[in-house]
Amino acid sequence: MKEEEKKNIGDKGKSVNLSRASRAAYITPDLERLAKYDEYPAKIMKLKLKKLFWFLIFTGITAKLAVKGYVWWAIIPGILALWNLFRFIVYRNVSPQVVYENGHLCGAIITSENPLQIAVMAEMQTSENDPTCFGIQCFDVKELPLHKITKGERVPCSVMFGGEMPFAKLWSAIEPHPICWAIADTSILEEATQSIEETEWKIIEKLAELASKRQDVDYSKEIAYFNEDLSPRIDLQEKPEKQQESEAVTADPDGFIMEHILWAFYGGKYNTQEQFVEELVKYNLEIGKSEINPNEIVEESKELIILYAYEDGEEDKSEEFHLIADSSEGFTAGELLYKIHNQTVAHLEELDYHFFEGLVENGVHEQYSDIPYYYLNLGS
Repeated sequence: MKEEEKKNIGDKGKSVNLSRASRAAYITPDLERLAKYDEYPAKIMKLKLKKLFWFLIFTGITAKLAVKGYVWWAIIPGILALWNLFRFIVYRNVSPQVVYENGHLCGAIITSENPLQIAVMAEMQTSENDPTCFGIQCFDVKELPLHKITKGERVPCSVMFGGEMPFAKLWSAIEPHPICWAIADTSILEEATQSIEETEWKIIEKLAELASKRQDVDYSKEIAYFNEDLSPRIDLQEKPEKQQESEAVTADPDGFIMEHILWAFYGGKYNTQEQFVEELVKYNLEIGKSEINPNEIVEESKELIILYAYEDGEEDKSEEFHLIADSSEGFTAGELLYKIHNQTVAHLEELDYHFFEGLVENGVHEQYSDIPYYYLNLGS
């Protein structure tokens, strides 16, 4: 049998969970050191349990709708169940050893000493043939052994990607593992640092500065995206054809309404609908570069029931609420989003996934079959 070619730090990685690192660490980690420093195994376990929980919930909803004869309505929760099962399997298959051997090797710098924080940058395009798009995000870490804890210190990391955006062909999440968590050999750490070109380290330093000044993104909670020329990227969650539309679009045949409207659930409750609508229009002009019509009727029913999910500590919870329109003609976009915001913001504003991505029809409510039932679709 032919002996497998030895891989070096910086060589192209092997395929892991549908992605392949263009530059991998190829480091065999010290398992005792990982147990001491690596902060992600406990987080991965939480994510696995969360995906398993939602798989069971959506499977139950699918089964209930199918038994009652609502076969078509069962498709949406069925798809969501399969997606959560897939993510559970992905998380289950990723071990700490795989991360350091075949994760993407990229750079990070210390941006804060107390609390200890690093800004991690990686190319986020899902294909090497797509235009370069940089993503940068800050992460709090407990320890960085072998490193000087000073601002600007270079910290090579092995990164895993996740959550491909449906319309932008970009990864929506990165999970960084500093190399110093896995090895005690300073020569390996130095080799990993030097395998990242000096021009790339300079880009990290520049993007960390630019990201900290962006008003549309809190890059300590989410990724800030930049083009190859370091200009900011926006509108990454919308379909390309909708990014160019100037007029509001009502309910789509795929069961969504208001998916073209941009909003983020944070900043507390609004005292008046007028104040909220003013901020909503302004937000879409500044972030989405598009005009919306907040007075357009988006749902002709005078009543709606909304279901949404959120995290409370380590618990996954869901709640629903009943809304009544001010007019007999139904809900306008501004009124509906205003009422949803004030109902949910207390639970959503501290979470990563607090960005509005439309309302999706959620089948028939068990108790109120004559009232339209929607699920609040959120993104990060």
